[in-house]
Amino acid sequence: MYSTDARSEDAVAGNGAGELEAEVRADLAKRGDQAIADGALTATASWVLREVNQGRTVGAIGADVASRHFGFAGVVFSLAAYDSRQGQAFREALAQVPKNVPINRFGVSKSPMGRSMAVVFGSMELSLEPISRFLEPPATIKLQGEVARRFAFAHVYLTKADGTVEEQRMPSRKLEYSKTFATPGRYKLEVMGDGPTGPVVISNLPIHVGVAELSLREKVDKRFSPAEAEGRMLEVLNRTRVAAGLRPVLPDSELRDVALGHSNDMQDNRFVGHVSPSTGTPSDRVRRSGLLVAEFGENIALADSPEKAHDGLMESPGHRAIMLGARFTHVGIGAAVADRGLFVTMLFARRADPSKLPRDAAQVESAIYALRAAKGLSRPSIDPIYRTAAGRGAQAYVKASKPTPEVASSATSAAIHSEVNRLRASRPAACTLFVELLEVEQLEQDATLLDAGLVKFGVGAQLRTDDKGARLATVIVLEGARCR
Repeated sequence: MYSTDARSEDAVAGNGAGELEAEVRADLAKRGDQAIADGALTATASWVLREVNQGRTVGAIGADVASRHFGFAGVVFSLAAYDSRQGQAFREALAQVPKNVPINRFGVSKSPMGRSMAVVFGSMELSLEPISRFLEPPATIKLQGEVARRFAFAHVYLTKADGTVEEQRMPSRKLEYSKTFATPGRYKLEVMGDGPTGPVVISNLPIHVGVAELSLREKVDKRFSPAEAEGRMLEVLNRTRVAAGLRPVLPDSELRDVALGHSNDMQDNRFVGHVSPSTGTPSDRVRRSGLLVAEFGENIALADSPEKAHDGLMESPGHRAIMLGARFTHVGIGAAVADRGLFVTMLFARRADPSKLPRDAAQVESAIYALRAAKGLSRPSIDPIYRTAAGRGAQAYVKASKPTPEVASSATSAAIHSEVNRLRASRPAACTLFVELLEVEQLEQDATLLDAGLVKFGVGAQLRTDDKGARLATVIVLEGARCR
């Protein structure tokens, strides 16, 4: 079974392990973490110790995989395996854990003679009813529980035996998910929490349906330079995409600059996350760079090698969906080498065909009608006040010395207020969307346009051209839709 409760039995293992447990607990308290010994991680530490003593290299990803074998449902972030002459080794491993990662579970194991030892550090940020690791089809699995308070809501991703991925977003921190497995194979059930630092993988559980578990042993590590790591990850990525029947993605220097900046940021400031204290969200970084892309997706990893970074991302359903995104045409891979391994950022994007650039607001309005008709939704009316206001918002954006969505939104709101007063009309609160369009297909990415409650809307658009190229700065005002 997978369990989110700490195993109290066999919480430590080996001669003198109790003293080591006390030292580890004290160091974690100094770091600000309240952690408890977990028998599942102690079993993982014992496995690590055995592997190392037999001459095999074990990294954090290998220990994370091993922890699943022992029923741990959280995430392993770091480990140390050392002999008695290296008394500071576990402290060095702990120091490598990014500051924004909470450590609340650990496991310790010492050899019978007490000469060698291993410590594994992990995190458990969800509570669930126990889950079976092995099922016989047909069988139904249920996730019932909640993610940690630092998250606003949860996502559940399932990678099925055929490699396809399903996603279900929970409306809150609570997890209520059920799935029936009718086909034998290996599945991956992943829970991500979404909060101030962006989406975070907090559980990634292999489910074996009518099949056996794979071996725990991992390949021997190899050190790579950043350039070698980036090249190797591109090679492995495209090999995987081709095997899945997808076209390869092309390397892109502009995307790489943004990706490398984030990898260096994570390394320099000791954190792992999509949201940076200094550069903001992936959307902030892409917008600030001026990149002209129709859509994008970001993956990040901290691993011992390019292969392990790739495998770790492919093992995660949410990240796998981006790796195998059929619409992406280009990727920028930025790797920064740290003591613990590689900080990697992969920025995927779709570079649009310039011939598909929409030219005016009327073309955007027609695309919205077509999009809603294809979904069987009602046809909203064009509102002249919203259309005028949206046009002024787009115009203000293009004329601004530093154009931002806030400039467009502010000008649009002011124009609605002015038009309502001039015409002595009234309008309810409305949603305002801003997007730089390279192709009308981008509209499919905003669920607000498909809201069943939409009754009126207006579009304003202005062409904007700079050294990056041309795009249609577009403002859309919607009445009756739920703002997202």
